[in-house]
Amino acid sequence: MTKKLLIIIGVVIVFLLFVVVFLLPSKNKDEKTSVQTQPTTSQAVPNKYYWTQKNREASKKSSAVGDLIDKLPYKGEDFSMSYDINEDIFTVLLNSGNIASANKEFDLFLSGNNIGDRGWISNLVIKKEALRP
Repeated sequence: MTKKLLIIIGVVIVFLLFVVVFLLPSKNKDEKTSVQTQPTTSQAVPNKYYWTQKNREASKKSSAVGDLIDKLPYKGEDFSMSYDINEDIFTVLLNSGNIASANKEFDLFLSGNNIGDRGWISNLVIKKEALRP
């Protein structure tokens, strides 16, 4: 009788293991592994890792502004420019006695440093003051 009981217990354990392993849903089945395949078309397909024109322009602008930082502080005839690295702020002081000339000189300074326009510089603060010679 004990031999029959051991066989029945063994069969029940094997059955329970079978149910747990094969029939109950596991967490791994819910997690699907995504596999990216290459498309079969002959056209170029956009990819987030491609170096796009937009990325090139942003890199060009960032590089030009970085090069400009190395040349600051700068003092021209009608404007001065500085950069506060702690605050990440560019400050431009325009000569209030000659605003038109100060703006022109500032824009020429930017273009001479490969910066297309003032919009390339984030955190730009422009102030009008009477500059001392």
